[in-house]
Amino acid sequence: MYYAILTLKKAGKSYREIATLLNVSKSTINKYLNMSEAAVKELFSNQERQSNFDVSNDFVTKKLTVFPNMRITKLYKLTKREYPQIGAKQRAFYNFVKKIKADISPEKFRKYKPVINDNPGKQIQVDPGECYFLKNETEKQKVYFVSFIMSYSRKAYAYFQTQPFNTDDFIKAHLAAFQYYGCITTEYVYDQTKLVVIKEVYREIEFNNKFHNFAIQNGFYPRVCEGYDPESKGKVERQVQEVKKDFIEGEFFVDLSDLRKRSLDWFDEVDNRVHGTTRQKPKDLFKEDYENSKQYFNEDLATRFVDKEGLISYKANKYSVPHKYQRQEIKIKIENNFLIFFDKDVNSEIAKHKIVEGKCSPIINNNHYRNYRESLEDLILDTKKKYSSFQNGEKLVENVLNNNPKIKRDQARALSEIFENIPLANRQILIDKAVLLNNITAWKFDKMRIKYNEKELLQELKKKEVDNQKIETSTLLRSVNFYEEVAKNDNSCKI
Repeated sequence: MYYAILTLKKAGKSYREIATLLNVSKSTINKYLNMSEAAVKELFSNQERQSNFDVSNDFVTKKLTVFPNMRITKLYKLTKREYPQIGAKQRAFYNFVKKIKADISPEKFRKYKPVINDNPGKQIQVDPGECYFLKNETEKQKVYFVSFIMSYSRKAYAYFQTQPFNTDDFIKAHLAAFQYYGCITTEYVYDQTKLVVIKEVYREIEFNNKFHNFAIQNGFYPRVCEGYDPESKGKVERQVQEVKKDFIEGEFFVDLSDLRKRSLDWFDEVDNRVHGTTRQKPKDLFKEDYENSKQYFNEDLATRFVDKEGLISYKANKYSVPHKYQRQEIKIKIENNFLIFFDKDVNSEIAKHKIVEGKCSPIINNNHYRNYRESLEDLILDTKKKYSSFQNGEKLVENVLNNNPKIKRDQARALSEIFENIPLANRQILIDKAVLLNNITAWKFDKMRIKYNEKELLQELKKKEVDNQKIETSTLLRSVNFYEEVAKNDNSCKI
């Protein structure tokens, strides 16, 4: 109202014209136009706008209480997941959270002199970090990590452990990073941590001798930031905050092993995001980083972790192993230009690939993603055997397979898994219902399992038992066996 009156006044309108246009009295026009600057500020400070996110106020407040350092972008995703009916965008959410966090002290900012080297394959920035991860709402565990990020591609990695880093641990983290990237850049940038630098005098660096020897052996130069200015290596400093606020904050982890495994998934996700500065995905730019770096693979590192897709990286290419080894450790060996993978426990060979010369290509054996050692006939027989102890069980299996002739293997395997997830008391009722349906599939059968909860099925089962009992107790329908059984148990009938 105030700005509308002011605009019309500046346009040369009279009080009467303004009052007519805005449907207010001339005294109201006079009041607003004669208000002091302080009165105008007070007027607008008292006007609270409602937010579309008000419905999520308790949820957001609780999250910020448990995870005070969570990134607003992640909190926005969690809130939208919890309240999908909210249509407002992230900018509105930022203002909403700002009000809730009003009591939190504002961050202090200072100017930094950045360490810049954006040539492909030339630089990785490194920085340690520490924080707590939550096992549940009351139990927490402190975790220490070393974060790595390539200056050109922004491809990132972090190595986690639950005790503070010493020099040996710091070296171990670097070996894990070499292995993750498959290469070593020309220089690595650090702040003045004792793990790298003993002291600095007039910008003359006395290195930690053990770590310096490790750097020389692996062919990279450790570059150290100026004293009292560790945050000048901004890329990795930002990455440390991302690890804390976007990965760890807002989640619960079972233990360190769970955190490490899930971090690889998170780094894959980050690798596929368009970076705000480069406007490209890190995984796409990494090809240039890799080609301009010294390639690395430590053949003495016997055990390797298989990712969620059943792949292992070697020299910027990914090789498949059987699906059963996903998210597990296996052993690796290089022999006559072949990569050979072994089961970690029994040392038996599980996969073999010829090493290819290309870059960033997946080498896939499709047989690794399906169990072809088990014939289709045997699989169908085993599935039928499970269902055969129930009336119409085998008929249900046949109906499902006949309705899906092109995917019999997948349907049979699914029926077998579904069978194990149905409580014993419920199986007969579900089979009876499913066998009557046209075009029944394993997926539809599983939906039935979910739809009919245990309580409803048990009620139907009890009703069926009562009906059967009524039939048996009818004197007209009793069999000769019934009377023979009574006579056998009745002592008065014995001679």
